[in-house]
Amino acid sequence: MRSDAGEGLLFRWRGLLAYNGTPFQGWQRQPAGQPTVQGALEEALSLLCQHPVPTVGASRTDTGVHAFGQTIHATTGCWHPVHWWLPRLHGILPPELRVLDWQEAPWDFHARHQAAGKTYAYDWSWGAAAQLLRTAGSSGLTPWHLKAVPDPDRLEQALRQLRSQDDWTSFTSESAPPRRVLSGLWFAHQPGRARMVIQGPGFHFQQVRRIAHAVAGVATGALAPSAFAALLQRPRWNAQEQPAPPQGLVLVAVHYDAGSLGQLPDTALAGWWPDSRTIEVKAL
Repeated sequence: MRSDAGEGLLFRWRGLLAYNGTPFQGWQRQPAGQPTVQGALEEALSLLCQHPVPTVGASRTDTGVHAFGQTIHATTGCWHPVHWWLPRLHGILPPELRVLDWQEAPWDFHARHQAAGKTYAYDWSWGAAAQLLRTAGSSGLTPWHLKAVPDPDRLEQALRQLRSQDDWTSFTSESAPPRRVLSGLWFAHQPGRARMVIQGPGFHFQQVRRIAHAVAGVATGALAPSAFAALLQRPRWNAQEQPAPPQGLVLVAVHYDAGSLGQLPDTALAGWWPDSRTIEVKAL
C-alpha cells in the first residue's frame, strides 16, 4: 500500500525469508565488509529500485542463527507487480538467502511491532553416525553436536519443567525481563538427534539458546537436575550465563494472528534429516 510522505509515493512490502545463517554476521546491518542478512537484502532491493531501501525484520537473529520464516517489511519508492520481485531478487541475493513470499502490505504494517509471537527450534546431535550425517544433510544446517551422549528421556523431562515457567530471569542478561508464559513446547528425537520447538509471545536476549544449553546439561549429566530446578524456582539474573552455540537455532515462524499460538507450525520439522521412519513429535 502506498503513502504520500511529501517526497513522492512510497510503498510498503511484506516479505518472508529463509536463510542459512552460517555465512552471515546476524540479521542486523553491520559496518561495511561484514555480511548480514539485512545488508544483503537491502543492497539487492536498493539495486532494483535505484534508491536506498530500508527494511525491518521481526527478529534480529544473531550471528550463525538460521531462519525458515523471518518476516520483514520494506519501504520503497518504486512499485512493480508482485511476480516481478522474486526472480530478480534471487538473481542478486546470495544462495544462502531466499525470499519465499513477497506481497504489497498495508502502509501501517510493521514486521516487529505487530508480531503476536515467534516459534524457534533448537537441534542437538550426538554419536558417530550423527556426526557423519551433519555433513550430508540436504538443508546445510548443523545442530549442536554434543560430545557426551545425552539421555533423551532426561532431555524431555527437563523441557517439561519449562512449560508453566513465566520468569526467565535466569536465562537472559536483560535486566528485569517481563514475565511471559510459553505458548507451546514440543520435543522430537531420533537416534542421534533431538529437536526442541519452543513458541511464545516474545523471547529475551539469548533465552532459547541458554535454555538449550541448560537442558542439554541435564541430559548429559553436566548439570544436576536440582541445579536446573533452581534456575526455574529461584530465578537469578543471568544465572545460566552460557548459551548453546548459535548454529543449532532456527527461527521457524513469526506469528501475526494470536489465534495461531499454541499450534505447531507446518515448518517446525523443516531441515530434519531425511529418514523413512515416522518422527514422533510430543507436545509438552
